[in-house]
Amino acid sequence: MDPYVLHVMLAAAERKQDVREALVDGWSAALADTRVEAECRQLLTAWAEARKTAECPPSS
Repeated sequence: MDPYVLHVMLAAAERKQDVREALVDGWSAALADTRVEAECRQLLTAWAEARKTAECPPSS
């Protein structure tokens, strides 16, 4: 898993409210879809671990 995508998404979400809302809405919809929920949870967990271990530092 490359944390680059997470870094780009978080940086955009920090700058723009509409991007932040779209990410939240999109992930909420994906997690509610039983066809992809397990994969989405796995990806979100991996991104959270990358952020926690500083592979993807907070944007400035």
